[in-house]
Amino acid sequence: MFPSPTCTGGMLMRLLIPAAALAVAAQTGCRGARPGASPSGGAASAEVRFSAGVTRAVLDNGLTVLMREMHEAPVVTVMVWYRVGSADEAAGETGVSHFLEHMMFKGTDRYGKSEIDKITQRNGGRNNAFTSKDCTAYFFDFASDRWEVALAIEASRMRGCLLDEREFRSEREVVVEEIQRSLDTPWSRLEQEVERRLFPGHPYGHPVLGWRQDLEALTRDRMAAYYGRWYAPNNAVLVLAGDFDTATALDRVRAAFGPVPRGPALPARAEAPGAPPADREVVIETSHNLDRLLMAWPSVAFRASDDAALDVAAALLGEGRSSRLYRRLVEADRLVSDVGCWADTRRTAGVFSVSAELLPGKPFAGVERAIGEETARLAAEPVPARELEKARNQVVAQFLFSKETAHGVASALGQFEALGDSAYIDTYLEKVRRVTAEDVRAASARCFRDAVRVTGRSRARAGGPGGGGGAAGNGGTSHRAVAGPGGSGGAGVTFRLPPARREVLPNGLTALALRRPGTPVFAMRAFVDAGLLREPEAQAGIARIVGELLREGTETRTGPEIEEAIAFVGGSLESSPDGLSGRVLMADADLLLDVAADVLAHPVFPAEAFDRVREQTLSDIAGEDDQPALVARKLFREAVYGSHPYHRPVLGYARTVQALTREDAVRYHAACYRPRNTVVAVVGDEDEASLLARVRRRFGGWADSGAPASAAAPPIARQTAPRREERPLASAQAHLMVGHLGIRRNDPDYPALLVMDNVLGMGAGFTDRLSRRIRDELGLAYQVYGTITRPAAVEPGVFAVYVGTRHENREQALAEVQALLAQFVAEGPTEDEVAEAKAYLLGSCVFDYETAVSLAGHLVEAERHGLGLDYLQTYPSRIASVTREDVARAAKRHLDPACLTTVVVGSPAPDGAKE
Repeated sequence: MFPSPTCTGGMLMRLLIPAAALAVAAQTGCRGARPGASPSGGAASAEVRFSAGVTRAVLDNGLTVLMREMHEAPVVTVMVWYRVGSADEAAGETGVSHFLEHMMFKGTDRYGKSEIDKITQRNGGRNNAFTSKDCTAYFFDFASDRWEVALAIEASRMRGCLLDEREFRSEREVVVEEIQRSLDTPWSRLEQEVERRLFPGHPYGHPVLGWRQDLEALTRDRMAAYYGRWYAPNNAVLVLAGDFDTATALDRVRAAFGPVPRGPALPARAEAPGAPPADREVVIETSHNLDRLLMAWPSVAFRASDDAALDVAAALLGEGRSSRLYRRLVEADRLVSDVGCWADTRRTAGVFSVSAELLPGKPFAGVERAIGEETARLAAEPVPARELEKARNQVVAQFLFSKETAHGVASALGQFEALGDSAYIDTYLEKVRRVTAEDVRAASARCFRDAVRVTGRSRARAGGPGGGGGAAGNGGTSHRAVAGPGGSGGAGVTFRLPPARREVLPNGLTALALRRPGTPVFAMRAFVDAGLLREPEAQAGIARIVGELLREGTETRTGPEIEEAIAFVGGSLESSPDGLSGRVLMADADLLLDVAADVLAHPVFPAEAFDRVREQTLSDIAGEDDQPALVARKLFREAVYGSHPYHRPVLGYARTVQALTREDAVRYHAACYRPRNTVVAVVGDEDEASLLARVRRRFGGWADSGAPASAAAPPIARQTAPRREERPLASAQAHLMVGHLGIRRNDPDYPALLVMDNVLGMGAGFTDRLSRRIRDELGLAYQVYGTITRPAAVEPGVFAVYVGTRHENREQALAEVQALLAQFVAEGPTEDEVAEAKAYLLGSCVFDYETAVSLAGHLVEAERHGLGLDYLQTYPSRIASVTREDVARAAKRHLDPACLTTVVVGSPAPDGAKE
């Protein structure tokens, strides 16, 4: 919904900090917590040095190497960070950093085009890359028996990228499509214009993607010169995190990277931004349904004295429902549907931003005044002790949660080192732990000055839903979802989980428990069989509204008390149309379960909260219509499903939501939220019997009052003739959806279709046929995918192909999709394609075991679809047994290229009609 902070060139440090989160935690009881569910206590005095587990080395050629062993899962992340980003681009070459990031996958002196992705795929890995204002990073995630192939690839492309002229021209078309795609999301141009005024004449003022005219004028030789200047071991950081032996790994690193020659002396970098901006107002007229506001202040650089205090200030203002801006703007004043806040710290400067989507008809002036008053209050008044402690807990807990994965640890180490010093992680955590109310007040006074604030307003144009902007322009940009090149396939390393335990409580609730040793994180997923299948057609959207209202108050807790209880310990609790999910430190497991059981069983649906959530939902519906890709998806489902409940959007329709009453919500909850309709899965570092006992104590008293509402749905058959629908909508791209009815999740062909997906439209990187042809060979799209397994549900999902392309290319793109589908059904996959897809699926399944949250989700899905508690353990053998003939038969059975629904959304926008 909101623009996101830059991915790497701004360090939203509170989202990075890995496990020293034990340095800050709750010290007092939590208002609203019942006996036995008080928050954790003694961690505030703990001193955990993150750098103590990190080995640092510098090779003779200048390459900095950071290594951290983590043996909780058989996974290794390899990342290379280059200390160069869009802030290092000269005038006229904006976007070259990001464009070069794409070209690094197009062949080296050792690896041919597409070979990097194929090696990643065969080894069951993941690769990707991203560019920010200050850094460019490349990563590989592999199982721990095959990660070393990443070293050879990264060493080869550090100085040996070919930058082939033909590939250069083709990939430029893809990058231009990426820019166009960013313009069809609602925030991009607003964010670009705000940053231009924050940093006039400075490279921080241009978008990471660059300006289109610069990219179209860029030559291959100019890119090669840029590559030669910046890509070298003496300007790079190599990070390894995961299941390896440090001494052995360092030997492998020296062998791979030692021969890479040191690069030239690094060019001078841009100085820190200069004088405050004079032009501080941005107004953009759009064809959107919603007004959007972005207020930003120049802020501090990496390692500045105020960095921790401003991260705490951001948490106080905008972290969750208990934050000051949410409570005022969303709940009290009811001016916006949501509000976000972040402190983005870069190498030489930073940005502190607040963004908001206004409710229809609400004035900018009221929102701006409220934000101004709240920032001024933070700069003038000391924060109360408990509120300060909550914010510090939130900042540090995010660090601990990110440490669950090798990838999260590698990201934190790489970002800190690329910007200056990985050891600063320890210093930063200590600074957060020691932030005082006076620190927050003084830092806020220095930051929130009216004289340097830039205010951006994106005005909705009456009468015309249209395409939007998008946050991609200034944020860090990701290359793509990828897997790639390597050695042999096969199941390789195994990760043996203990068997999950299942218990049905006397009230009918199903409890699932799994021990996840090694990290102090507790995760819960409480699934309630509510949603589209159970809501009446005339009440479309009621399931989502009830889900939102669960946390607005119970018989014993107010909404603010619910939010405060979880936020104070740095945890999270989210509600949805089908229940709850949450995570906390293991010490706070009972608190989370206590609150979750209360909000599921005893919500009171306050009238004021119902009116507010209904108003927000109407705003969200209008906001979705500002995004052409979402419009295409909704039209596609309407066309495929007809009268089946799955045709409806989760948000419902404006007409049905407007007609809903609080009494409808009460009746829906009574009909659907029953113990026998609920599955609660818990994962943590505790034996399964103890975990089940926790669930039993908290949920066993939930009384069941009869059979839940029926979930019957009319039968649905796949279409027997092609159909096409078009929606003319002002947009930068044409958004295409092609497909038909799909499968249920428990379909016996699911394993074969999962292999098919990876061959046809969901492969690692650009290894699948759709990506290879439409994006990599023809350059028609930045994003293209096709899948039948991901949408599979209790009722049949959809088979869907998506392409985002220029308007003039839409018919060519559609023709390519139809030809590829027809060929695949007629001929099936090759033996090599099936073998490589299976190798990828088998090698990558270890990533499903990395976090407690993902494991809890897998347990619920296995229970819902009758897959068995041993599904994660038996998954490898199910994939390994799939043959080429199985995939070919499944494709013929489930795909029908002659009877496709085609949806086309978008038309060229007249001047001024879009952001």
